Formats: sequence, structure tokens, C-alpha cells
Amino acid sequence: MPRLQHTTTRWAKSFPTVVSVPISQYTCHYERGPKICKKIFSRHCDLRRHQKNHFRPSKCTHCKKGFPSPKDLERHNNSVHDNTVKYFCPHDYCRDALKPDMEGWLQWGFRRKDHWLKHLRAEHQAGQEEVKALKKEIPTAVLKDGVWSAVLGKSEQRVVANEVRSVGSSNE
Repeated sequence: MPRLQHTTTRWAKSFPTVVSVPISQYTCHYERGPKICKKIFSRHCDLRRHQKNHFRPSKCTHCKKGFPSPKDLERHNNSVHDNTVKYFCPHDYCRDALKPDMEGWLQWGFRRKDHWLKHLRAEHQAGQEEVKALKKEIPTAVLKDGVWSAVLGKSEQRVVANEVRSVGSSNE
């Protein structure tokens, strides 16, 4: 296969020179039935990372889902099967804020920190500095012995007395 090339201008001392430079191209050739992927990457490492999405070598022992990397599998286990922490919005008026009313106050919130960050940026237009300050005192709830306990930031130095039974243990 002929290598693609593009031209670029390089400066040698005080005059320009047009140079022909090869473009590295790596193409995915994964086939699934009649479909062929054919995505193109400029770096070989990007192609290898992409190919893991096709094969998904890391399998969950609980639900048999496949994941491209062990880190993705670990994140899945922590947020789906072994969920012991929930993150809440620090704004009191938000639906996802920590509100201790007795009607399922822990149904809201976020199981993953990256979803919490995405919420702050999208819904509250939180800038980088605001997010950095909030990361130090994220309102959370922790699951311990089948009971969810709301934990407030360090500045408040207290644990909310209102505890709600976990959804799994309340059905018993």
C-alpha cells in the first residue's frame, strides 16, 4: 500500500522550502458479519487501544459484560456491583443534592465521581477553580453494614443522624 504524503513548508535560515512528509496511517480491519470497521489512526498505540473495544478481554464475573481494559472493569464493579459510595451535588436547590427527607433521599446522587463532575460542569456551569474547591468537600453517602449514612464535608465535622436502610436490605 503506498504511503500517503503531504507537503509542508520548513524554514531553513531565511528562505522557505517545501518538503514532502509521509503520513503514518494505521487502519482497523475488524470484521463483524458484513461490516468492516476501517477507522484510521495516526499512531499505532491508538489503533491498539481502539481494537480492545472490539474484543473486550476483561469480563465481569457477576454479569458477564466485557470491558476493553481491567481499569474499566474495576470502575464497573465499583459503580454497579460493589457500590458503597454516592456523590451528591453541593447546591441545595438541585435535585441531586443531599436532602434528608424520608422518601428515598438516597435515590438521587451519582454512583461515579466523573458523573458528578460532568453534572457540575453541565448543570451549574462550574469552572475549573470551583470544581477544584468542591472536590475537597464532596457531600457523600457511605454504605456500611447495609445502612446508608450521609457524610458531610470536613468543615462541618459531622455525620447526619438520618440514616436510611439500603434498598436491598429494606426489601427483606
